[in-house]
Amino acid sequence: MRYMLLTLALAATPLWAADLALIDNSGQGNTGIVSLNQAAGSVNQQANLRALALGDAALSQTGLNQVQNAPATNPLAAQPDARAVIQGNAFAGSQGLLGINQTAGSANQSSNLATISMGTGTQSGTAALSDNWLASASTGSQNGSRTVPAARPNASTELSDQAFQGASGVIQLNQIAGTMNHASNSFSLQILPPGQH
Repeated sequence: MRYMLLTLALAATPLWAADLALIDNSGQGNTGIVSLNQAAGSVNQQANLRALALGDAALSQTGLNQVQNAPATNPLAAQPDARAVIQGNAFAGSQGLLGINQTAGSANQSSNLATISMGTGTQSGTAALSDNWLASASTGSQNGSRTVPAARPNASTELSDQAFQGASGVIQLNQIAGTMNHASNSFSLQILPPGQH
């Protein structure tokens, strides 16, 4: 009889488990720079890049190129459910520069880029990042020939309405569930010394 129950239990278990990325009531009251990458699944790429500069003629820059090459075998063949969840008061009361990439699924790309420059001197030569440069920030592309897999049976994201309550500063959030998604946030701030506009 024991063997029969064990066999029934195994037969009722799916061949794969759900890809679940979960943040629950953690990270409250952070201050400063917080960079968090959380991924459940396979072949996901995430990055949080920050460049800070302080000086007479301060200039900061970040750059990122995420590329996915088609692998010899298809890691997307088995498609379990995918859920990315931020619940409770996860980042409530946080202050500063927060970069959060949360991904559940396969072959997803996400990035948060931030540059902050603060000039302190009297030099008149300053350079601001152009709109064209900011628009060129990209999460990348796929190389190779890969067919898009069938949609996941259940891909969802959830974000608590309390998750960022009372948080202040710059908050960059990419929350992805599914397959072959791309998301990117870019932020740039240049502060010039008084009298230089």
